[in-house]
Amino acid sequence: MTVTAPLPDTPIDRRAQFAAMALAGVVLGGVLLTGSTFPIKVWFPGAACVSVLWIAAAAGYGRVLRRVLFPRMEAGDPRRTPLAIGLGVAFALAVVNLFATLGFMPMHAWWRFVWWIGMGIGWILAGLSWRFVGSLFRVRSIAADPLLWCALPAIAALALATALPPGLAWSTEFGGYDALAYHLELPKEWLAAGALEPLRHNVYSAFPSFMEGAYLQLFSLSADAVPAHDMALAPQALHAVLAVCAAWMVAATAEVIAGGDRCQRAWARAIGWCGFLGIPWVIVTGSLAYNEMAVLLMLAAAMLAWTAREQAGAWRVGVALGLLLGAAVGAKLVAAGMAVLPFACWAVVTTHPNTTSATRHARALAVSAGAASLTALLILAPWLIRNHAATGSWTFPFRVPLVSSGNGWWTEEQMTRFAAGHTAAADMGMSARLRALGDAGFLQGFGAAPDADPWLPQWSVVFWIGSVAIVLLMIGLRRVWHMRSMGLALGVMLLAQLVFWMFATHLKSRFLLPCAVPLTVATAVAAAPVLAQQSRGIIVALSALLLTAWSLQPSLLMRMDTRTASAVELCASGRTVATDVDGQGMVREIANDLGPGTAAFAQESATLGDAMPLAWIANWQLPPGAVLGSEGDADVFWCRTTPITGTVWDGGPLTRVLRAHPDDPVAAVRALSIDEHLTHLAIGESMLARWKASGWIDPILTPDRVRAVAALLNPVARTVSGGVVYKVPLAH
Repeated sequence: MTVTAPLPDTPIDRRAQFAAMALAGVVLGGVLLTGSTFPIKVWFPGAACVSVLWIAAAAGYGRVLRRVLFPRMEAGDPRRTPLAIGLGVAFALAVVNLFATLGFMPMHAWWRFVWWIGMGIGWILAGLSWRFVGSLFRVRSIAADPLLWCALPAIAALALATALPPGLAWSTEFGGYDALAYHLELPKEWLAAGALEPLRHNVYSAFPSFMEGAYLQLFSLSADAVPAHDMALAPQALHAVLAVCAAWMVAATAEVIAGGDRCQRAWARAIGWCGFLGIPWVIVTGSLAYNEMAVLLMLAAAMLAWTAREQAGAWRVGVALGLLLGAAVGAKLVAAGMAVLPFACWAVVTTHPNTTSATRHARALAVSAGAASLTALLILAPWLIRNHAATGSWTFPFRVPLVSSGNGWWTEEQMTRFAAGHTAAADMGMSARLRALGDAGFLQGFGAAPDADPWLPQWSVVFWIGSVAIVLLMIGLRRVWHMRSMGLALGVMLLAQLVFWMFATHLKSRFLLPCAVPLTVATAVAAAPVLAQQSRGIIVALSALLLTAWSLQPSLLMRMDTRTASAVELCASGRTVATDVDGQGMVREIANDLGPGTAAFAQESATLGDAMPLAWIANWQLPPGAVLGSEGDADVFWCRTTPITGTVWDGGPLTRVLRAHPDDPVAAVRALSIDEHLTHLAIGESMLARWKASGWIDPILTPDRVRAVAALLNPVARTVSGGVVYKVPLAH
């Protein structure tokens, strides 16, 4: 598993090259022709380009870290550049989170200049080696290994979905509701506050928020009046680039583990690259301003670092692992069980001490574990400290025995409700958990839907293929003992992920995403030796065709998802003609206005009596000086002035006044004006009903109480999400 010699990038087979090149050319040409009307301004916005500059700067810092932590790594080792990117991204996320916590994010030109200088230093560090710069863009290896081109359809789908304004794509994610409610909204509010800090109306602000801190940095680079809206595509683009980097990391890991001759390594690299990017779930989440891709990137990078431990030494590799896995937890807390624990299982199984040196190996393993733990604790310290300072609990809203037990600003009921909403019911039987696993992973999108949520094949057959590959690695008769051991290690890793998912999460399919790493690596390692032995050109060409077909799955899903397909068609039209209230023709670019809206289009919708997005109402329909509150509709990112709202766990203004006046709607309405200082209130009745069906809603928000309050308010407009905006009577 440890590489001691350079692995050159070379073609697999001349006929495979021509087949892959021709196929990729046809696919790419078709994509360009069918999407030629998509606005160039949307495809190449300056805000999205900033994400590439961010990654390049992170890679520059990572290059220094890789040289320090892996001093014995040879010049041609294929792990050099991927490790630099992984370490650099982890370092950048940790540093940005620290500086944002300290308040180095105000909207001033001087601080923007400082951040640009910081990124410039990263570019200089990267530019000190032209070979490193070239490796970042993979020009030589892609030209020499055209099988990697088979992933172009998946990359095109990723780029297209990323170019859509936040809030439009993917019905399974309800248009990226979580992004509009907190992944993007929190950085917007932190930018106004001048620091990354817990906010009492949004419990997710008490999370480590490493990715949201990076989004905050991107927002802070804009001098626009509403920086978050000006840079809205930048977080999506950054997350999409991280998805591509994660695929690179998975491909490099598969290549190193597969070993063998250059042909076998090239097949492993191609299968890992295309296999990962062809998973529809990767493209769905990668195109949104989420945080999953950081976890997958760090997990694959940690595996890659562990294969290079002989080039680092025990404590150095421990520091690298602590940085990577600590950043994974900082990006998404569930990574503690879906990345850190499975990696530990995989690392232990892949450690094979000689009987004569068992003590030395055990000591080295302990040193690595200790260094990793201390490093991870160090980079997570800003989160722990700011959480304790704001809430009195190190890990609020989670209780950790012997570490943290406080309730923060919540009641006991809220703590219990939050915990129940993020884990499966304690009395849920094993058969029910296994059935949920089958529906979320192995069978998702096939057969009858188990509930009313969108039911699409976002995992395809990844779990089936990956599981079979693991079994074949473990029992393959022609495999050496090392490969059988690797199959066992990957199997233990996957099993740890599945067990944690079944017993420590709320059984949602998206939380299985870290499983994509061992599943893809196992498939690549198992298939590469078989394909490398094929000398018939037709078999090689068919294999390239199969990789391309696999990479077309995300595009197929975009067609199957009516919400995304409609959004693509809408934005691809580029322009539309509408009529304002005076009858004058007006033209606008849809893709730039769908989020915050325009005064003319909001007025037209109001004149026709049509429902419109809450942001359009807040931005263009309310009178100057109006104060909007919202209960139920928490996806308020596109509102220029953030409404007074709250998550389902914290509760919004209506929840607070009903807690104070549960049986007196008149007093509750008066409190909306006097205590909450509202002039208008949006009640998202459809979302409240969904929360109630899920068991998440505050018990005080009964339908009767909500309707009793609404009956005393004056309706102003309807929202497209199924809610109503009311005018609150002025209390005397």
